[in-house]
Amino acid sequence: MLLQRGRTSRRQNRHKIAALALAGMMMVSFVTAGATTARADTAAGTKAAITVTNIDAADNAALKAYKIVGKDANGNWSPVIAGSIADVTKPTAAEITALAGKTDQLGTGIELTTMDHKTYSKGDLDFGTYLVLVEQNDGVKNIYNPMIVSINDDKGNAQAGSVDAAGNFITTDGTTAFAKKSPVDITKKVTNSDQDNEKGSTLTGTGTTDASHESGAAVTEANFQIDTTVPYYSDAYTTVTFDVSDTVSEGLDAPEDIKVSVGGTEVAASADKYTLTQNGKSFKVSFASAYIKANPDQKVTVTYKSKLNEKATSGFDANTNKATLRYSNKPGTDTKTKEDKTYHYTFDIDGNVFGTMKGEEIRKVGVDAVSGETIIERKENSSNSPLANAVFQLKKGDTVIAEAATDAKGLMKFTQLQAGEYTLVEKTAPAGYAKDSREIPVKIAANLNDDGTLKDYSVTINNQLTTTYTANYEGTEVKSVDQTGKQADFVDYKLGQLPSTGGWGTRMLTIFSISAIALASVLVVTNRRKKGNIR
Repeated sequence: MLLQRGRTSRRQNRHKIAALALAGMMMVSFVTAGATTARADTAAGTKAAITVTNIDAADNAALKAYKIVGKDANGNWSPVIAGSIADVTKPTAAEITALAGKTDQLGTGIELTTMDHKTYSKGDLDFGTYLVLVEQNDGVKNIYNPMIVSINDDKGNAQAGSVDAAGNFITTDGTTAFAKKSPVDITKKVTNSDQDNEKGSTLTGTGTTDASHESGAAVTEANFQIDTTVPYYSDAYTTVTFDVSDTVSEGLDAPEDIKVSVGGTEVAASADKYTLTQNGKSFKVSFASAYIKANPDQKVTVTYKSKLNEKATSGFDANTNKATLRYSNKPGTDTKTKEDKTYHYTFDIDGNVFGTMKGEEIRKVGVDAVSGETIIERKENSSNSPLANAVFQLKKGDTVIAEAATDAKGLMKFTQLQAGEYTLVEKTAPAGYAKDSREIPVKIAANLNDDGTLKDYSVTINNQLTTTYTANYEGTEVKSVDQTGKQADFVDYKLGQLPSTGGWGTRMLTIFSISAIALASVLVVTNRRKKGNIR
């Protein structure tokens, strides 16, 4: 019995020693909440490196590290600022963000270096936990919250640590306190456009005969939608700025029916949520700081309506619409802005193309000799005379959407048209000329660049004669426009004119004349025979 008790006692002692050793190892080698270490990088010695990954290169960031936990004279873990962290193995989000505002008490910041502005590191650092702050953020893609990374003690050897900026700061109860890197973006689009492009540009009606808009030739009203997402702002940001503003161009009326939704629910303006201010063609939605900090990762949507007016531009001169997001990008008073723009295009026939460049896709001409043709290709040095005061109607389906009289050059100007298919009909001919009431198909087709700007457009008359305009850009700015293709003449004939050769009308008249002569000859012969029989 004594021998058995002795063996049992020795076995129990060995278990206690093993447990104490494990506990000692756990006390010496800790990983704090929100920080990570890489055991593969453990190296002999008391110094190692820290690394931060997944910084966005576009932000051109500058990072500094501040030591917040180290070893005291007895080799125990201890916060650098006494009382700043209650449990150094489990720092809270509130403790970390509070320390971010006390860098002046943490000593000189340690600059991290980078080769690609994506991964930052610093070597030869002592055991401890380091607070990493993005102290310069020149980009407009993300905001960054405080991060922590630890160099642990692995049996006397330093264990290098790393932290992923794309991750979240997770509290001890498993919830997300804030995102270490929070993207910021703004997008704008037209919700009643029939064009499928990510920039929200509108041509309206391309390739369709459906009169999907109101009866006017122009796109009379557009519904706009601005989307953004509230970033995660830690308590290191005592006050944040988050404003959405918008300005429409001269060719659009002042915005109307402005509505704001947060997290899918419409929210009314109030002092504790947001204020709405409008000045002519501009407006701004300014969110309260506390409201933004209380609603991280929530989608914000602003909608409104605006109508094109008589000052709307045509061709490559776009009617633009710019939305701007102004937001805090690091603790303090610094802010950044991010913008998105929509482009709205309308088109003219015999009108504006770009700047002072005018189009002459079709003109009215008078012809002395009747050929029976309505639309002919325009020739250089043609003797055909341009006709003024001819009145034309442009129809969309069965609806007359515009009417124009020709000028001294024979040009008929239809403005602010949608891309799509139309019918051109002569309503009134000039004095002394016969009206041609045949319906002539007209098509306006356009293509967009990836950035939403207008690449090219064409005007086709009578399914055969097409004039194409193609823009040359520098960035999003049009520098020049090239014109190719064939232009058309709409022919009117003088009243009482006999036909000449060359047209279907001439051929019909010739056939009729030959037939009449032949018939007359037959009648004469027959008549003579009858008279002969009587005799």
